[in-house]
Amino acid sequence: MDLNLMRSLVTVADAGAITEAANRLGVTQPALTRRIQQLEDEFGAALLIRSRSGAELTELGMLVVQEARVLIDRYDQLKSAVSTHGNLDSGTVRVGGGATAVSFVLPEAIARFQQQYPQVHFHVKEASSREVASDVADGRLELGLVTQPVRTAGLDIADVMEDHIVLVAATGHELTSRTAISLPDLDGLNFVGFEGDSAIRQIVDGSLRDAGIEVNIVMELRSIPAILRMVATTGNLAFVSQLGLAGQTLVQPIAVQGLNITRRLALARRKGRELSAAAVGHGRVRADQAVEHHEATAFVLDEDAAAGARVVGRHAAAVAKLEGGSRRDEDATAEELRVVEGDSGEGAAGLDFQVAAVGQPGAAARESLVGGDGARFEQDVRWAVAVQAAAAVGR
Repeated sequence: MDLNLMRSLVTVADAGAITEAANRLGVTQPALTRRIQQLEDEFGAALLIRSRSGAELTELGMLVVQEARVLIDRYDQLKSAVSTHGNLDSGTVRVGGGATAVSFVLPEAIARFQQQYPQVHFHVKEASSREVASDVADGRLELGLVTQPVRTAGLDIADVMEDHIVLVAATGHELTSRTAISLPDLDGLNFVGFEGDSAIRQIVDGSLRDAGIEVNIVMELRSIPAILRMVATTGNLAFVSQLGLAGQTLVQPIAVQGLNITRRLALARRKGRELSAAAVGHGRVRADQAVEHHEATAFVLDEDAAAGARVVGRHAAAVAKLEGGSRRDEDATAEELRVVEGDSGEGAAGLDFQVAAVGQPGAAARESLVGGDGARFEQDVRWAVAVQAAAAVGR
């Protein structure tokens, strides 16, 4: 179905005459007449009654115009939605994470982003790492902040930060008076735990089991704030993420000799999926505020892959000159690096979009650039910047 034909009929209905409708559409009268005839042929019935005084809709024509208005309106809405998907004026970022990520990592990043782009909305889902990973793989979420290891197939996974899991007790608890306690001191004590199927609970249980310690889980809760409140009021102990202790006065962390529990938080996206402009912009703002990243990254995110490639090429040439040139060339070469990077102190570490900071995603961007795959290069850089931004938030 050709919506242009529908628009033509609607315009004739609104104008009441072929000549006036043609003027509004910017076409000739014969051309508009042919469009109406083509539409009538498609429906196999007359849609207009033409007369010297103008054009009137037949009964069928009125029905077609009524439905055409709905179709045109829906199409225009769809076109607008697709357009906003490609820019940062509006849109929706769909992201998920566990209780720690949703409570203590994402809020600050989202608040900063919405100060600059208030029309971008966030759909944030709190769920287990397993469920978040599944939603990302199925396309229900664009990004997920999950606990490693993730075994869901079809995902790009990149570590972004290490999270320390610490023992906490109520302020004033007898254990808080010690500088540190030993592992046997925990044996048989009552604990508030995370839900049994959560990734953090499995990590804690595994660490205690490996240490030969058995504790009593007297209740299970999902969120860190709820666990901390229960610890403060019941006198039970708990293991929680250190991220959740900022500004806390109700509980205190306690060092345990011989016990170091950590987990790796990672950013997940579906393989081969290009992130929406809103999701990329979210990552970019977070990165800009926390990380000084390579100038070429900004070029590529501004849709100028060629300029980005030139920056990389100039940087590589300058570094090569430093490595193979004479002492006399060093001052000039350092100036080249300052122009390319904006900071000569970064030196070669700044090459390839902070590859050291973003690991494999940055290396993938480098390889696609060297291989001449401009489209893949841009996609890899977007992913690398998102990973870099997520890591920056946790610092």
